[in-house]
Amino acid sequence: MSQEALGQVLSPLRKSQRTTISLVVQAMATLGQAASIPIAAVVAQRVGCQVDSALTRVYRLLHNRRLDDLAVSREMIRMLAKRTTSLLVALDWTEWHPPLRMLLASVVVGTRAVPVSAAAFIKTAIRRSQNCWENSFLQMLVMVLREAGVVACFLADRGFRRTSFIALLLKQTGHSFLVRLAENVTVEAKRGSRTLRKWGLQPGRAMDLGWVDLRQDAAVNVRVVGIWARGHREPWWLATNRTDALTHLVGGSKKDAKKGNSRAGSDEAGVLKPAHYFSSLLS
Repeated sequence: MSQEALGQVLSPLRKSQRTTISLVVQAMATLGQAASIPIAAVVAQRVGCQVDSALTRVYRLLHNRRLDDLAVSREMIRMLAKRTTSLLVALDWTEWHPPLRMLLASVVVGTRAVPVSAAAFIKTAIRRSQNCWENSFLQMLVMVLREAGVVACFLADRGFRRTSFIALLLKQTGHSFLVRLAENVTVEAKRGSRTLRKWGLQPGRAMDLGWVDLRQDAAVNVRVVGIWARGHREPWWLATNRTDALTHLVGGSKKDAKKGNSRAGSDEAGVLKPAHYFSSLLS
């Protein structure tokens, strides 16, 4: 990140906070790690002070409750959205220093994911109320996106497949989502009721089930799309509220391409684009 871009991201903060964060970011970029003592050593060298003084400065920054991290998230999102009308935002849990786990929101930029918002939790607390943390995190993220004037498509793996979370995603007006489902999920469709693994999707093909009910109790109504990339062990079943044709993910067959037709509404919707096109977003 350039100094100009870093300055834009930190612009909502006080000058003293901007200065310290800038020093810490430069130290992390130099070291390639986030260990406090090595960071303090680099900061001390740059400002001409003792390492213990620099370490105290770093710890004060980390424990500063007046530091508005949401303001920084908003500016990062604005900066990343300059060249696009909609951001791909991946949601994921990641391991952190014991006993912590971190819930991350990262903007997909090419083959990279740039974290824009994070929340750390003690593992024992997560077990008791993980659904609550995830719901609150999503709602806070949507608030920041609204303040930034940015629309997002949320990407989530099977850990976020619960129907209550999908229902919450459906309520986020203006935003879209793609959530990977487990194959044992029951789908209630016009063509019958069965688990996703029994819908007969074959390798190298795609299937659009349309808007269907998930679970036998019809917990939520959502569009379900199946994609099985050649060479992959299993298909990707995705819950979404997007109305795009499958041609975004799947190319028509050679015969259809010559005719200029799209088979996106059929059970077998053509030949998959390169496997990494979609799976890389949720890997």
